[in-house]
Amino acid sequence: MTISAPLVSVCLITYNHANYIRKAVEGVMMQNVNFTWEFIIADDFSTDGTREILLDYKDKYPEIIKLILQEKNVGAFKNWSDLLDCAISKYISYFEGDDYWTDPYKLQKQVAFLELNDDYAACVTESLMDYGTYQRRYSNKDLSCDISSSSILLESYYATNTFVFRNNVIGIGRIFEESPLGDTLLLYLLSLKGKIRYFPEVTGVYRKHSAGIFTGTDGIILMKRQLLFYELLIKYGYLEHKSVLEGLIQEFKIGIAYQHFYRGERNAGMTYLLQVNLLTYFKEWKMTLKCIGHFVIK
Repeated sequence: MTISAPLVSVCLITYNHANYIRKAVEGVMMQNVNFTWEFIIADDFSTDGTREILLDYKDKYPEIIKLILQEKNVGAFKNWSDLLDCAISKYISYFEGDDYWTDPYKLQKQVAFLELNDDYAACVTESLMDYGTYQRRYSNKDLSCDISSSSILLESYYATNTFVFRNNVIGIGRIFEESPLGDTLLLYLLSLKGKIRYFPEVTGVYRKHSAGIFTGTDGIILMKRQLLFYELLIKYGYLEHKSVLEGLIQEFKIGIAYQHFYRGERNAGMTYLLQVNLLTYFKEWKMTLKCIGHFVIK
């Protein structure tokens, strides 16, 4: 007897999320759907009790939950690629173990939309960003709309825990291993293969805390990560928006230069300022003057 592939694979990546993983799993298991689905969880050799919690859930839901238990710490990229490689479904819903879903009809609504709209590669929804002491909407858009590729480059305010996308639309290439912004890269590459729809309904919560990647990170480091992301797109030949990328690269270089000059880090500032072309000096003349001012003063 041949067992057909599920329509949806919910893919969850985790590492040392013992304090959060139960809420993540429960948010998935409360989904009300009228299609077949599977729940794949990849744990990167957690040492805080996460793995034991997952094994308990596996015993509770043996027909739905599949576990990838790494035998050693393989790193975020390898754990993520192993997770997506395991999915054999038509659609993937992906998120991380410290986030969670709040809408029991999240999967049903997003998959139903994709089933009716073959020209869409993915859809996302609004999410709450949880800072511990308060929450706010992630993107704060009030109406459903399509998300353009260029807008993703300019401002990717879409939470990973709301992504649902078609499987096997894009490959997991070397760029994902090198990119510091994997979620933005994923959404951008999907947008090159089809439309992306945004829905304003809140379906989940994205946590911002000390265990997160970017929380509390130095501003210059964040800017350098964004710059590297743009440079990698050009390096790997994603030139559909080359002029936009080149402009953003120049803007970020002069912005990083300013931040270094502001801190009195002259050599680091000059390293980036000398990479800026003449046109950008004039276009960003206020920033150029600030760089010169801090270079002289500091």
